[in-house]
Amino acid sequence: MSAVDVAGRELKVGQLVAHTERAQYRGLKLSRVVKITAKMVEMDDKGKYDTAGTRREHSAVCIVEDIQ
Repeated sequence: MSAVDVAGRELKVGQLVAHTERAQYRGLKLSRVVKITAKMVEMDDKGKYDTAGTRREHSAVCIVEDIQ
């Protein structure tokens, strides 16, 4: 079974996704998917205190169209 976002669309590495902010869980942030595991999606938004990037469950992210 493949990983799907909250809308049921297949997640792939390199896609742009919206997810909740770190710690506060308020507001949304845009990030690129860098790794997909059986339960989690890892994104590239490493910050000052993050060395591993943000991780969220598949159903906690939503694919968005690429902004250019």
